[in-house]
Amino acid sequence: MKTYTTKEFAYLLNCNIDTIRRNKKQFLHCRIGNNLIFSWQHGELITINELAKMLKITKRIILKNASENKIPSIKVGNMYKFIKKDIYTWLENKIAKERGI
Repeated sequence: MKTYTTKEFAYLLNCNIDTIRRNKKQFLHCRIGNNLIFSWQHGELITINELAKMLKITKRIILKNASENKIPSIKVGNMYKFIKKDIYTWLENKIAKERGI
């Protein structure tokens, strides 16, 4: 498990520090003195652009599915982020279900 300061965590999620502070309940964190320390053990994050390129579908379709909780995502402020290994697991399960496996 890796730990990050608020600034480092904001960099990891590619958003600003205020967004992290407003959305901190979504993430494993603790307070040490006046500092928030975040833990991240979920693997590589990808953006909506990277996911669209990977799946060869439009960002609009991904955004619609993410907002309806049909695709695993994390909403940070007004941005969606995706955990790469969760996307692969979701795809494998979706393919298996459609094939009746």
